[in-house]
Amino acid sequence: MSINFQKSTWIDRIADNPNRRKLTKVGESEGDSYIVERDDNPTVEGTPFNASTMNATSKIGFQT
Repeated sequence: MSINFQKSTWIDRIADNPNRRKLTKVGESEGDSYIVERDDNPTVEGTPFNASTMNATSKIGFQT
């Protein structure tokens, strides 16, 4: 039995202002609702953490 594995190189996200967020108020309702977005000014974007990336890393095939 052999395992097919393709090595990935992960790149860290590097930002000038880590953990900085931008709040945008939504509507004029009684309660306060905001949209939260990153606003950290990245110098290196890094490897995205999403379904596509995670699915690609989990495709390990077992052959007999």
